[in-house]
Amino acid sequence: MRCLTDISALEFYRSRRALAPDLLDMRRTSKLHDCGIAPTRWLAEDLGLHGVSQRPFHLLVGDSNRACSRGDVACHIREAPLPPRSLITAARDLKVISPELLFCSLAARDDIDEVDLALIGYELCGFYLLDAGTSSWDGYTGISQPLTNVGRISRKIEALGGFHGAPRARAAIVHVRDGSNSPMESIMDVLFLLPRRLGGMGITGKSELNGRVRTPGNDRFVDLLLDSVGLEYKGKQPHSIEKVGRDDRRQNKLTGSGISVINVWYEDLVQDGLFRELVLDVYRAMGKRLRIRDAGFEGRQMILRARLLPALKRYSKLDL
Repeated sequence: MRCLTDISALEFYRSRRALAPDLLDMRRTSKLHDCGIAPTRWLAEDLGLHGVSQRPFHLLVGDSNRACSRGDVACHIREAPLPPRSLITAARDLKVISPELLFCSLAARDDIDEVDLALIGYELCGFYLLDAGTSSWDGYTGISQPLTNVGRISRKIEALGGFHGAPRARAAIVHVRDGSNSPMESIMDVLFLLPRRLGGMGITGKSELNGRVRTPGNDRFVDLLLDSVGLEYKGKQPHSIEKVGRDDRRQNKLTGSGISVINVWYEDLVQDGLFRELVLDVYRAMGKRLRIRDAGFEGRQMILRARLLPALKRYSKLDL
């Protein structure tokens, strides 16, 4: 029996794509006593069948006697008991750490910072998974239900107590929100809501991803709802006349319900001048004045956007 952890567990979840939520119904445990390391000649083949190919393979064991020092394996030892339901039995010979424990495990990595971790949190708590092995800006798969949510991750952080990476996990989870439908929705959310010390606009107040708005006939949903201002991400590709018509009529319904809708195109986020205009439009619609007295903020904000939006060739440092 082997137990995937760290970036190998993330690769496993991403490789399952639309089937990933099925794992949530599988048997859970906290026992590591039967987990070890397979011989080199078998390990790569076995894990490859489960979509895990990036080396070294990160494996979790519960006993230092089962650990090994090998070029193809990064061995993680956890001799203290794990909280209940921390491991998922994914196959007869394979366990994987739960999405909640995965977030905590990645927080302990030196090559992941607060923003990286928050983006992975959006993914784990959203309706999509990045496609393994792609660098395309739209390389993701929609899934039927999130793998976890912010509340469960927060409880797991506290249940684990002190662990390497705990401060980073606690700092990052406060920036994560449930319910994103795509990487671009997550990035738009981050750009507007992340605190200014990290380069975000730091907008405060009531906000919601895919917020529900009551309109005549039926409810509508807005990609990012900031008080009574709705940001709708329109994408990068030209839309058909039929789709434009549907979107316009949908926008009319929202406007008639008291929501000011601002359409956001990919270029609005990428180009400096267009982004500044977008921010000003959002603040005006919210009835607020944009005041930035921090001389270093503009530099941090540009670095954040460049990091997130280089044609989205890299969504995070863990672009698998």
